[in-house]
Amino acid sequence: MNKIRILMFIGSPFAPNVRVLQESLSLIKEGYKVYIIAWDRESKYPIHFMYSGINVVHITSRAKYGSGIKQIPGLIKFWVKAFFTALDVNPQIYHANDFYTLPLAFFISILKGKKLIYDSHENFPEFLKKGNPLWVSRIVEIMEGFFIKRTAYTITASEKLKEKFRLLGIKNVETIGNWKSKKIVNINIVKLEQLKKRFNITKNDFIVVYVGGLTRDRDIIPLINAIKGKKNIKAIIFGKGESRDKVKSACDKNNNAIYAGWIPLEDVPLCYNLADVIFYALKKDSPLQNFNAPNSLGFSLIFGKPILAYGKGDLKKIVQENRCGIILESLKPETIQEGLEKIKSRYKYYSNNAKKIGVSKYNWEKAEKKLLKIYINFFKS
Repeated sequence: MNKIRILMFIGSPFAPNVRVLQESLSLIKEGYKVYIIAWDRESKYPIHFMYSGINVVHITSRAKYGSGIKQIPGLIKFWVKAFFTALDVNPQIYHANDFYTLPLAFFISILKGKKLIYDSHENFPEFLKKGNPLWVSRIVEIMEGFFIKRTAYTITASEKLKEKFRLLGIKNVETIGNWKSKKIVNINIVKLEQLKKRFNITKNDFIVVYVGGLTRDRDIIPLINAIKGKKNIKAIIFGKGESRDKVKSACDKNNNAIYAGWIPLEDVPLCYNLADVIFYALKKDSPLQNFNAPNSLGFSLIFGKPILAYGKGDLKKIVQENRCGIILESLKPETIQEGLEKIKSRYKYYSNNAKKIGVSKYNWEKAEKKLLKIYINFFKS
């Protein structure tokens, strides 16, 4: 029997995207065949390749990241190329990841008479408010509302975003969080020890780790400044992005901080396992603050590592309700120092709370069941 084909669209390269990868692998395990069409704005990724059973095609269409509405010509070119590529796949279900790909996926799903899932990773209209005229965000919000009222199902990464869509009258909406599989706790001890040697970590060191993008909306430098000169505290920063040079420069001037560069996806769990505490912070004016559901929280809970974070949304709600870390009131050095001391003084308490809810509630095994239920119900109907 032929496998049911699912075509996912993503508005970024498949490098791979962690959320899209998790969903794809879960669907493949259930017997579906997954294709991905991804937007390569820099012409630096393979055009066609297989990744863990996923058939990936990159569409090259030049556009500069962070350039706002100047990306529109490149986006339209991507839509046109992706449209003709999608015709060759002819899937039973289209799955659009974020607004960049929603208009394309909506149009082709109507044309082909197939169902569409919209997977909203973030509040895209809010994201556009920074650095763009307000009318851009408003138009996108109207367009998004129009499209999702006519899609078969909407998936969100956060409960806050789900609540927003429900207020718009969207009934078929479910939260599938950025949670991690319980299987990733099986770490290669030899590789972990090698990493500890690389960073000169001793048993007396208290390690704070950040893993992720060094984008303009992340605020990592306050952590680096806060631990300067502190005995037996180290911060290790993994990532890349527009703020990379500033972060690296701050680390180079601080004996307590290390900029470790970018790491392959398969080594991310190892890097989180170096940590005593996981750090995460968005800038106060970030439009993503109110809908915050970072991957860092998922790793924190599954590994039982307390999180020290500055943010709102699902992040703040889960951490405060379950006492699995500290939500900072500000990013002043003294506030960060106080947060670290609180966690150190009751480390087992915070760690056990994190592990407990990671194993029992916030894990990919539970999220996967919700994802598969949505797909299974499609074909029952």
